[in-house]
Amino acid sequence: MEFESLIGDFASEALDLIERLEGTLLSLEGAGEAERVPLLGAARRCLHTLKGNAGMVGASALRSAFHAMEDLAEGSVTDPERVAKLLAGVDVVRAEVRALASGRAVNEVAPAVHDLIAGLLQARGESAEAPVLSGELRLPQQRVDQLVAMAGELVVQNRRLQRLLAEAAPDRRALRDGGDQLDQTIRLLHEQILRVRTVPVGRLLARFRRLVRDEARAHGKRAELRIVGAEIEADKEILDRLGGALVHLVRNAVVHGIEPPAERAAAGKPETGEIVFTAAPSGGHIALSVADDGRGLDEQAILERARERGLDPSIGAAALAFEPGFSTASLSESAGRGVGLDVVQRCVYGCGGTVELAWRPGQGTRITVRVPTSIALQRALLCELCGETYALPVANVLQAARLGEGEVRWLGAGQALEHRGRLVPIVDSKSLLGLAQTRGDYAVLVQAGSLAALRVDRLLGQQDFVFQPLEPSLYGSGPASAGALLGDGRVVLRLDPETLVASSARPSQAHKVSP
Repeated sequence: MEFESLIGDFASEALDLIERLEGTLLSLEGAGEAERVPLLGAARRCLHTLKGNAGMVGASALRSAFHAMEDLAEGSVTDPERVAKLLAGVDVVRAEVRALASGRAVNEVAPAVHDLIAGLLQARGESAEAPVLSGELRLPQQRVDQLVAMAGELVVQNRRLQRLLAEAAPDRRALRDGGDQLDQTIRLLHEQILRVRTVPVGRLLARFRRLVRDEARAHGKRAELRIVGAEIEADKEILDRLGGALVHLVRNAVVHGIEPPAERAAAGKPETGEIVFTAAPSGGHIALSVADDGRGLDEQAILERARERGLDPSIGAAALAFEPGFSTASLSESAGRGVGLDVVQRCVYGCGGTVELAWRPGQGTRITVRVPTSIALQRALLCELCGETYALPVANVLQAARLGEGEVRWLGAGQALEHRGRLVPIVDSKSLLGLAQTRGDYAVLVQAGSLAALRVDRLLGQQDFVFQPLEPSLYGSGPASAGALLGDGRVVLRLDPETLVASSARPSQAHKVSP
């Protein structure tokens, strides 16, 4: 068991170093002569440390591979082929380290490792050096997740205690002061524990530079990635959940957004396209955007394909791009946006976020994802509907207000709310929730691709919750898939915005987003 723990520590640090090495090698490709010396030094230090650490855990084949790569990095790495070989080696050793982390014995070596050594290794005397230790404390992810969950529950229980104190001793100042101090301490503790699981966004984005390079070369294009806001921090769990979606957006930007060099030159653009990945705080959330300076969307091609598929083109190109399986690739090479964007949208909604699409013909496309900085605690709007209390994620609430006279109209067999010149369908609470159809005086506008309105009797304010998923047997295909405790011990159900919107919208509107 002790050796397994040692292998786990080795693999964790090795993957970090390999990621750093890959970023350094990518920087070498476009670096000037003055920049190459420090970059080469950084690459060699990474390989030297990896070689020593592999020797310490008995991974002799990996140690030999790192040694061979270190040999190749000697001298001036100005030859693109040499950098390409080192990057290919990075892929091999990364896969091998992940295999060790998954439990494979150190003496079971993948053939690819032997092939790498045979291609790179040059006979040279070597010895196992001591590992270089970082100043970070590495904790098992499961233990961090448990701490975060417990801290969130502590916040909820503290809220309940504060309520009981206020009711039991409204005039006892010392007791109330003590309660306030406890509340402040718990909130500070919760914030610090949450920070244990937050990581800089740059750690997620480092691998995207390699992705842009490889995809551009594969498609005969030139492209480079620029990262803005790499130091912004977010919950690692959210970044892990979004990883696949963001990879898809970056790949789409290269494959379908950036034009070939000749086309860019003819349009008066630099032959090398630019993809900008930006991270920035956004009102309690984090906004992640992928923007390219390519051709933009071909709106006419998108609308034409929509008519072919029997979709309503009036909802706009931005909404159609998020329709499941929607693609214009066979119609026009300048379109191509939309393949898999519905999957990206579902992933973002699953994190309690939103996604927006914007473009300018001939100048580029930008897709922006906004997600909470943490999913340990979720802020929700409480509302009362037919005597029951429900919660809606604040991230999906566009507006909540008292209904004005004449704002509700009939739309077919149902009702709709007029909002900024458009009709937004109202959720049928009777069929969806099994409640009486309310004539409440308030409406909550919910955004999950398209818009829907939920008519409620009262708005009860916002609170932070630790929602727990319900057993499928309890909610089936209904709109409530998670619940939490209120301060008085009652259970509140969280309504799923996607289900609300899908139940109220026409099929062609179910995935509409605002451009």
